[in-house]
Amino acid sequence: FVMSSHNECFPLVLLEAKACGLPIVSFDCPHGPANIINANDGRLVPLYDTTAFANQMIELMGNQELRKQLGEQARNNVVKFKTAHIMETWEALFYELAETKAS
Repeated sequence: FVMSSHNECFPLVLLEAKACGLPIVSFDCPHGPANIINANDGRLVPLYDTTAFANQMIELMGNQELRKQLGEQARNNVVKFKTAHIMETWEALFYELAETKAS
């Protein structure tokens, strides 16, 4: 999956791609892809570096094993964005803040 956006807030489409087990190539645009993609499940390319972007796509197209490996990791890593996990994180933060305030 490729995302060539130069500006994103929180690109849900990247989570959808990960849930489908797709390796990702994306520009490292502000506020989003770096929070979703890591070196184990995709490739972040410096913003506006179209040569590097093309090279990453070519690498993935030519390497079936790498595509498979990144795709499997993507599917495994998307779990941390599920609602239950996010709610547990928020709940832990609220408990921590309440304990700090109480002491």
